[in-house]
Amino acid sequence: MMPDSNETTRPTPPPIPEESTAQVANLCHQKLDEPLGSAHWEAIDQAHRRLKSIRLTVKIASFNAWATAIFAALAVPFVFSDRTAILVVTGLGLVSWHEFKGRRLMRQLDPQGPTVLGRNQVLFTALLIAYGVWKIVAVLHAPALYSQAQLNIFKNHPTFHKSLTSYGDLVKLMTILLYSLMIGVAALAQGLTAVYYFTRKKPLCDHLKKTPDWIIKLQKQLWK
Repeated sequence: MMPDSNETTRPTPPPIPEESTAQVANLCHQKLDEPLGSAHWEAIDQAHRRLKSIRLTVKIASFNAWATAIFAALAVPFVFSDRTAILVVTGLGLVSWHEFKGRRLMRQLDPQGPTVLGRNQVLFTALLIAYGVWKIVAVLHAPALYSQAQLNIFKNHPTFHKSLTSYGDLVKLMTILLYSLMIGVAALAQGLTAVYYFTRKKPLCDHLKKTPDWIIKLQKQLWK
């Protein structure tokens, strides 16, 4: 028996009749009647493979969104003792909200999803750098750890007097190094995350272009 030419060449699957997404989902799970042909199942399998990178992006966005939201919640108690905490909580809350928005768009297979997520990471990077620079400037202009009056108490003990002065300078230096490190890590980590998000637009658009509309509708429905 000669093999079926349709099975060999695997032509582009014909469009599924106009049906609701729920009906299509039911058809996919009916084993006895087997309403879908092998070409349709092949198209579903290829679409599933293309969706892997998109699912990974959604997982990363979920982690970033929840992590930022948790940090924002942990910073809330400091609002009552430090005015800068208000800005920190507001900034983290904004970043978290946009991250959840971008994740939702990605789950809807919306091409705007990667752009929203990428811009959000750029915003997050700018906020972290601005916060770090602000803290460094504040440290540089802050008064010495020990006032001159306190140091004068030990003026008759030169060694101890010098140790206190050196300790104050060391604390200032360590604080500056700490915030400088934070700026560097933020620029690298969040910057790379932003680049990753921006590069996800092409795979998403390719998936939408190569996948039949009925499979796109099915994927959106199953992802809700």
